[in-house]
Amino acid sequence: MSGTNWLAWREILAEVLEGFTVEENVAPAWLVNPETGRQLKLDLLYPQIGLAVRFRGARARQQRRRVSDEERDAEERREQVRRELCASHGITLVTLDVQSDEVRRQLDALYTALSRATREIAHSARPQEEKLPLLDALAQARRRLSHLRDRIRRPEMLEVYADKWRDRETRALREARSARPPEPRASRRFRKGMRVRHERFGEGVVVDVQEESNGDQQVVIDFPTAGRRTFLASLVAGKLQVL
Repeated sequence: MSGTNWLAWREILAEVLEGFTVEENVAPAWLVNPETGRQLKLDLLYPQIGLAVRFRGARARQQRRRVSDEERDAEERREQVRRELCASHGITLVTLDVQSDEVRRQLDALYTALSRATREIAHSARPQEEKLPLLDALAQARRRLSHLRDRIRRPEMLEVYADKWRDRETRALREARSARPPEPRASRRFRKGMRVRHERFGEGVVVDVQEESNGDQQVVIDFPTAGRRTFLASLVAGKLQVL
């Protein structure tokens, strides 16, 4: 379920924050855990409005053993450090638990974060010609979120949004194919069962391969943290490594 919920939250965020610049799987230079010196990551960052999103629970189905109390405490400390560092750099961090059934509570937290972003931009020293479009876009985002809060009343409804995200990715794939028809290439050929690593989605397994008439391949990969994703082999050259 966590993989499906992750897709649903991606769709919800895409609908609510339509039009805003988004950076995925980013590790800002300032986001370093002082206890370990290790770089921390943000799943999504919206730099225009100082908003970041962190998904929790997406890796739960990978776990083969029970997490110890020490590991759980360490994870909580990392989350606290991540929140504090984001706050010190003017970033509001929203943590979404993809395993939680408390959908309404998390939508409320997102609404609070958008309201905070609105206040901070309104009182910032940014030029009016920069602030006004952002404030208008945030007002529209809050209205879209309010509409979603009224519609999503049960956790089961997340499946609808997961399907919408899959459709969104399929459309993006078709648009990429039509905008940049791939030429036949003698690059690595994928086959079912291959283990691969994507630069954004991590490790996964090839579960289906369709040969294109122009010599390209349509590759379906199952990622533990991101569910099934479909790619054109020619468009992921350099991004996908065979293990």
